[in-house]
Amino acid sequence: MKIQTNKLIVLEGLDGGGKSTQLKLVKEYFEKINQPYSYYHFPRYGQSEFAGVIAAYLRGEFGEISKVDPYFVATQFIMDMWKNSENIKNQLKSGIVLLDRYVGSTIAYQSANLNDIEKIKLENFINDLAFNMLGLRIPNLVLFFDTPINIIKERLDADRSKTDDREYLNGKQDIHELDIEFQSRVRDNYIQAKPKLINQIGFNIIKCCDEDNKLMTPKEIFLTYKLLL
Repeated sequence: MKIQTNKLIVLEGLDGGGKSTQLKLVKEYFEKINQPYSYYHFPRYGQSEFAGVIAAYLRGEFGEISKVDPYFVATQFIMDMWKNSENIKNQLKSGIVLLDRYVGSTIAYQSANLNDIEKIKLENFINDLAFNMLGLRIPNLVLFFDTPINIIKERLDADRSKTDDREYLNGKQDIHELDIEFQSRVRDNYIQAKPKLINQIGFNIIKCCDEDNKLMTPKEIFLTYKLLL
């Protein structure tokens, strides 16, 4: 069984929110049903000059989060996506493209320290740059995995040195992960995005806890959105 081609699927979540585990389950599902797909993680560390700038930012080389111009950082993220946009468009012709973070992530993170008016301005800037000026593909499906902030804190406080894809930090700490209040504001931005985006793209908030506020297993979470794929 195949689902369809020409479908761009994005998985979003807070740092430490279980997104990587869900990506693994989605990949396994596509392979099980013989669904062709391509996969990309943004930022593409080691593959674009823009990702190199982003890595330096996350290592704190430009200063604290609140001191760095969010327009500058957002532009680096979007340009990193643009550098790979032709590959995505070509691969959509023959299968699904699965993305670990995309434009929505840039909006949610880079506007986390702004007031409501400034947030709207930055969001408009990012959307215009990404979709109008650079012609990035609008996703067909976005899944945001909503994990309680107390669990995020526990995971980020734990030793993460054994996790994959951490070479970009050069032994330093990721400034996004050090500030749990920042992560909480990022979560608020994702949650507030649904009313604005629901009529434009398939934006879905995937609850990672059950009705009793108990954290579900990765497989249980996967089954709640499997049919959306």
